[in-house]
Amino acid sequence: MLADEGLEINEKEAEEILDLLYFLGKLTVNQLVKNSTDNNIKPSAKRMRSIKTRERNSKT
Repeated sequence: MLADEGLEINEKEAEEILDLLYFLGKLTVNQLVKNSTDNNIKPSAKRMRSIKTRERNSKT
């Protein structure tokens, strides 16, 4: 995608970009869960299992 826009990056830069995107995604999910909890809106059990699974997988 970046090359299509004329931006050439090396492997290290690509890794850093992916790390940032992963961090932002995790931050967004955590904020959504926090907001739903603060507003007394519980995420479904299926959604919570999915979140917990992703958190466990990210630690490995």
